[in-house]
Amino acid sequence: MKKIFFICIAILFCKPLVNAQVNISPLYLYDRVDPFKPEMIAKLKNSTLAFFYRKNEEAKLDEFKKAFSQTWDLTKVEFVPIDKLSEYEKKPNYSYFAPTVFTVSQSDINFVYGLWIDNGDKKRYKIASIPLEEIWGSPAFKAIHSIRGDRTNGSVQEQLMPIYYNEMIYTNLLPGFFKMYLAQLNIYLKKGETKKLYVEVAPDEIEIKGLKEKTLYISKNSIELSGPLRASAYDKDHNYTEETVAAEEKRLFANYPGKIKVVSNQELSDIILNAKEDTYFLEVSRGYGVAATSKGYIAVSNAKTGKIVYGDTRIISNLKPSHFEDLIKKINGDFSK
Repeated sequence: MKKIFFICIAILFCKPLVNAQVNISPLYLYDRVDPFKPEMIAKLKNSTLAFFYRKNEEAKLDEFKKAFSQTWDLTKVEFVPIDKLSEYEKKPNYSYFAPTVFTVSQSDINFVYGLWIDNGDKKRYKIASIPLEEIWGSPAFKAIHSIRGDRTNGSVQEQLMPIYYNEMIYTNLLPGFFKMYLAQLNIYLKKGETKKLYVEVAPDEIEIKGLKEKTLYISKNSIELSGPLRASAYDKDHNYTEETVAAEEKRLFANYPGKIKVVSNQELSDIILNAKEDTYFLEVSRGYGVAATSKGYIAVSNAKTGKIVYGDTRIISNLKPSHFEDLIKKINGDFSK
């Protein structure tokens, strides 16, 4: 069976309808041949991987290095400031992870972290793409929206690019989250497989049933996907108030048989990065586009191993307790369809 990863252009052109969300997986893997050929992986293994970081990530560079050391064993890695990208593009036998533009419209840019494989004398090709989630309400976010609305001051793209490269803060560009991306990349590239978008993952029965005795972590941003529209639900920065988060946690997980702990993005990233034993977290990605038909993803992953132990794809507009019924059923030992 062909294992092809499909990118839906509509997904990348549309912006989220809700506040910024954690989107650790599914990892966006795709290729230009069908399927991955052994020589492609050989070219990657024979290259040095340059990880290009922006100034915003420089303060956490040691943590990004830790993420690579825990999960990536396909190549040697060099860590390089983004302003040296053009220099490295000319070097042979280098593949690279770099922030890059994926799609551009007249007034918008979709930014991703892409993995590009060195292809010898031919042009490098991108085999993986991690969409970056902008933080709503940040100064850079407000700046780009001001520029998007002003068509009188030259090229919108030319004005947006420096902000994306130098100033924009992303909710999911944290070392722990990157560790999970790298773990998934390592797994699938070694298998020579690609990964479909929002694909269901057969549950690991032993690990899933063991969740009753474990704390299941979930990011506050995932809770925010439940999306009540009351003005009182948000603070001045358009984030949920602590009272709203507590109420939504109680509503969504009233029947959950184990312990749920809601943490911030940074806390979850730290938990993932520093996991020394089996540690599990729940992620919810609502997807993009029209809310009523927006296909999303609910997954449980092991932060120590990088393994997705449960993955369910479904239509998610606003989160409901029913969205977690299948997971709860399996934790309770019922793996019937």
